[in-house]
Amino acid sequence: MKNKAFIGIVILLTAAIFIFSCGKKNSFTAPSPAPVIATDTPADITTVPTAINTGTITITSTHTEIPVNSITSTTTITITNTLLINSPTITLSATATATPSNSSTAENSSTVTLTQTPTPPFTETATPTASVTNTHSSPTLTVTITNTNVITYNSGTASASSNPLFSGVYGNTVTITFNCGSINWQGPSPIYGTLRITVPAGWSLPSLAGNNPGYYEVSLPSGGQLVGIDAVDRTMIIKVASLSALTGQVAVTYGSMSSGGPGAYIPNAGNFTFEVSAAEMGDSTLPIAVNPQVTVLIPTPSVTPTNTPIIGEGTMAVIPQYLTQNTTGNTIMLVYTAGAAAWTSDVEGGTIRITLPAGWTPPEVEEGYAGQFSAVASSGASIVGLQEDIMDMIIRVKDLPAGGTVTIIYGYKKTGIEPGFATAGAGTYTLTTYVDPFGADIHPIASSPLIHVIPPTSTVTATFTITPTHSATPTITQTSTITLTHSITPTHSITPTFSITQTHTFSPTITITATATITATATGTPTVTNTATPFWEVMGAKGISKGQADFDSIDIYNGIIYVVYRDLGYSEKAVVKKFESGVWSFVGPEGGISDGIAYDTVIKVHNGVPYVAYRDDTKGFKATVKKYTGGSWQDVGTGDVSATAAYDISFGIDKSDNTIYLAYRDNADYLNVKKFTLFGVWEEAGTTSPSVKTAEISLFAYGGYVYVAFSDPDKGYKLRVMAYDIYDVKGWVNFGSADGISIGNSYSPSLFVYSDGTPHVAFRDTGNSGRVSVMKYETSAWSYVGSSTFSNTNCDSISLFVHSGTPFVAYKDGGRGNTVTVARNKTGVWEIVGYDISDGAAEFVDLSYDTSAQMPYVIFRDATTVTPLKATVMRYTGSY
Repeated sequence: MKNKAFIGIVILLTAAIFIFSCGKKNSFTAPSPAPVIATDTPADITTVPTAINTGTITITSTHTEIPVNSITSTTTITITNTLLINSPTITLSATATATPSNSSTAENSSTVTLTQTPTPPFTETATPTASVTNTHSSPTLTVTITNTNVITYNSGTASASSNPLFSGVYGNTVTITFNCGSINWQGPSPIYGTLRITVPAGWSLPSLAGNNPGYYEVSLPSGGQLVGIDAVDRTMIIKVASLSALTGQVAVTYGSMSSGGPGAYIPNAGNFTFEVSAAEMGDSTLPIAVNPQVTVLIPTPSVTPTNTPIIGEGTMAVIPQYLTQNTTGNTIMLVYTAGAAAWTSDVEGGTIRITLPAGWTPPEVEEGYAGQFSAVASSGASIVGLQEDIMDMIIRVKDLPAGGTVTIIYGYKKTGIEPGFATAGAGTYTLTTYVDPFGADIHPIASSPLIHVIPPTSTVTATFTITPTHSATPTITQTSTITLTHSITPTHSITPTFSITQTHTFSPTITITATATITATATGTPTVTNTATPFWEVMGAKGISKGQADFDSIDIYNGIIYVVYRDLGYSEKAVVKKFESGVWSFVGPEGGISDGIAYDTVIKVHNGVPYVAYRDDTKGFKATVKKYTGGSWQDVGTGDVSATAAYDISFGIDKSDNTIYLAYRDNADYLNVKKFTLFGVWEEAGTTSPSVKTAEISLFAYGGYVYVAFSDPDKGYKLRVMAYDIYDVKGWVNFGSADGISIGNSYSPSLFVYSDGTPHVAFRDTGNSGRVSVMKYETSAWSYVGSSTFSNTNCDSISLFVHSGTPFVAYKDGGRGNTVTVARNKTGVWEIVGYDISDGAAEFVDLSYDTSAQMPYVIFRDATTVTPLKATVMRYTGSY
């Protein structure tokens, strides 16, 4: 609004100066004064980013006077702004007519450059009024300002995820995830931004009461400060401070049952929209470009326990869910998951048919085309053929098992020359999917995936043309006075800061006559600076377990220590504890969280939620993953995580997309890697797990990649590293040689991927006399980090952590009685952080790092007479 007021003032002043100059040059007599009308319709409210708005006004005027006839003067003013949030249309005209007494032609031209600097962010309403008064004559002057808001679509995006939703019942839960746009949300509190989410009509009203069907919870996965939440009618109101641009997220779970509520009630089936609006500062929200949608199904009245083939069964997901309109170079991945029926083994196979939106690039099966598509099937299944039909992709598949997957890439850039497909107009499109597991008699699946195509951020250049017309008799010299009143009603508050410096000068004249006796005393005070000697400090007391502790694992979150181990004092069940405010306490039941004897226990804490993986003897040694939420431990997903017994379990969570991964060795010694999907089921990571055998495994997930390091029995137990990119169809690829990167046999691998994407791995290498070897993968090759002989020989039970580019490694030191040693490599040279950390021989050494306090922590089983085979946790305290 300040921009418009400033431009309006300049235009009115320029017009008045022009009228004045016409009268002065030509000396004419004009008609009697006419009124001035100034309007500003509508008043708008705008928040703009920090910017300098520079505009140039160029005025060119031509006067032509012919005796007896009327005189016409035309002025054109063009204004071009380099930055403008609102686009006003301004019309200025002045007209007067008289009989001239002489003839003359005059031209004048002037250029006015205006510069204004708003102080954002601000929100205000402006209503300008103007009047023009001439001492002798006044033409008719009309000013009309129309403000048109330019909608920008960069205030954020939102997506909806849920398990299947059903009409006419309670128990429905939907998570709306809002992703921040390109502007940081203001903070800290009491300054905040606001997110409003309105649920569809007829659904359970949002509530803050835990036992209400519409109860909702809020989390901030990527940081920020939750200032407050409210529920008004159908709208959830969330106030958040300090949300980071582009990476900030607000996750709102509507119908949450974590506090005992029944889950939301939905009256009808169909597609429904959650209306989302946001404001980076304050409460005045604006709608986002595309609102998230969900599909509600009619519940099945009965369940048939047999796997009866159902035409049109299965589900389809699409990645990504957002594209930009009228762009090229796009690629999307569609993942079809088969239902309960196994697909035919007939040579023609079953059929998947996907209809693309009109206006997109037609699909092609041949290489080199923008619309090229390809497909791969999960283990045991085969792609029989691909075919395009106008805007349909047809994929023929055979031997697809129940729950198997087919991954289709549209816009596939196989050879590198394909440009990727093009989108058309903005909107929400359905990628309608049809299937038949037994032939070509296809039927649509229950819920085809949606994809949102949004406009790019708008760029506005405003041009204004003003044409006044003057007619007058050149006999009178005009003078004009313009009075402009600009009334501004701001909706923001300003807190001024004043700096006052006072100077006082006082110069008295003093005369002193004295006899001085001087006694000098010298006192020396030494200054002592105490520097604490670094040491390894026990957390609580030694031996935190009740009995012998095996498979010890540790993780740190916000200064709180979480551990899991198998405790022989509790029937060998998995026990979880945390250390907070100087006290150890159980997380969940004291007697353990597993049903039976637990093995390979691992703990990870993600966004404050502890997750634990292990194998349980009462479940045939199959893998189990649980999380602690709502005051109890709950299974992650439904059904078995592993199809067979699982050994050498390794577990990780990709913080970039919150995906959970689990690696294990099956009954046939093959490596298996599973992931937990958005649909609440466990499936293969990739179209299939790597077809390799393994002895010991370490998994790490980061940035859309899943890495595994393992000892390969078929390669003489040498260490291999493989990875899978979730956005690629190449499957699992080797990082380094497929024949292994170690010199000899490898044991106790520990994998860590630093935040810059560099994989590191530590392991015991028999070809290096059983020393600890630490390597990293750079420029497509593995190399040692520092010396390969920094440790003693015959080391084992190795754990690796990389912080700020510095690798830390903890291990059982064969050269020091199998006690725990911790080393680091900060400057290219390995240095010992601690020797003999355990009292006796240690097993199950695990290392973590408190990134806030800058301290390494270790947990281990200690074989001493004081704590016989119990678990102990220690940390390194002091500067180093």
